[in-house]
Amino acid sequence: MNKLIDYFFKNVQLNHVLLLFLLISGVYAYSKIPKELFPDVILDKILISGAYAGTSANNLDKMAVRDIEDDISSVSGISEIESIITPGTFSIILTLDDNADASRVLDKVKDAIARVRQNLPSDMNEPIAKQMDKTRDLMKVSIASDTLSFDELLNEAKQLRRYLLRVKNISEIEIYGDSDKKIELKIDEMALRAYQLNPADVINAIRNLSYIFPIGDIDDASSFVFVSTANGKANKDEWENTLLHVNGKYLYLRDIAEVLIHHPQDLTLGSFNAKPSLTLSVLKDEVGNSIALSKILHDKLETYNNEHPEIKADIYLDSSKPIKNRLNVIISNLTLGLVLIFISMYVLINRNTAIVVTLGIPFSFIIGLLFLYFMGYSLNVVSLIGALLVVGIAVDDAVVVSENIQRHIDEGMDPSEAARVGVKEVM
Repeated sequence: MNKLIDYFFKNVQLNHVLLLFLLISGVYAYSKIPKELFPDVILDKILISGAYAGTSANNLDKMAVRDIEDDISSVSGISEIESIITPGTFSIILTLDDNADASRVLDKVKDAIARVRQNLPSDMNEPIAKQMDKTRDLMKVSIASDTLSFDELLNEAKQLRRYLLRVKNISEIEIYGDSDKKIELKIDEMALRAYQLNPADVINAIRNLSYIFPIGDIDDASSFVFVSTANGKANKDEWENTLLHVNGKYLYLRDIAEVLIHHPQDLTLGSFNAKPSLTLSVLKDEVGNSIALSKILHDKLETYNNEHPEIKADIYLDSSKPIKNRLNVIISNLTLGLVLIFISMYVLINRNTAIVVTLGIPFSFIIGLLFLYFMGYSLNVVSLIGALLVVGIAVDDAVVVSENIQRHIDEGMDPSEAARVGVKEVM
């Protein structure tokens, strides 16, 4: 260590170059480090997700979920298996043992899904397995209109989603308050009697109108029939002009039923400023800068509002604001610390000592930023608190070293030798 100290004392110009290099590197690292409210958290869970349009929860359980559960139950390192099945989609959450290697378990789970693939329906996409991580929204955007219908507003929300997904480092955008289009057929019982038709035969004929496999269940309670389809007829006129063959008779669907195509509002409802609305939840990836992304999205939404006067897109939650506030607090504290340290050192010791000690604050923070950058961490509440603590310690050390050097100078030692001896003593 003494040789290293002597080396830097003999090469003063090198010290100046290193300080300049640290300053430039620190500014670059600060601009590139992801800025978050909280650090990303990796959970000890694995998520398996899959979908098969048109299936009921019961059918999906029999066709896919049970086979997957049976095969992954033999994978070591899994302590709990939890399945959530809804019509058309399913999720299986695997909780890992405390000492399990998440990467190895994930590879084994993917192998198990590949083995089960041959038992799944041929037109079903292979389920996806991934390690769960705890993400937070970058912002929430509300989209509303006084003139557009719900169907038109939903289409605009999907267009806006595609528009915003083009922004680099935006990983996902989820739409809330939407619903799938539902086709509702209200059968006229009087018409069935007039045509002398059996209601069961009519339901069987309607069942064949939707040709996704499997179609699921048809509920005819209160004389209503609900048909869910992805590849069926596109609009109300096509449904009404559908020709049915029932008990040797040919008739149009409009003759025996009323057709309604709408978006049901019984699943989710959204409103903003007392207006019906849809919400876009914007999420970013691990390397994205929340503050920079927020500025880009604000500009894009302003452009979108100007180009679509019939729609109002508002941001009502922006996680970059508290991040900027906390960064401002840190910067203001560092600035105040610089001023107070300089004044106290200037008054108590001398100007040169005050300058050297004061430089320790920003350069200590810069070195911390470089470690954060190269180790892949983000600038968040946790890392900023750590930075404040360590900068305080570094400043205390700088004060002690500088005071010790000044003591030797006051005792008559040459300044250069006093610096060398003072540093080695404190070291």
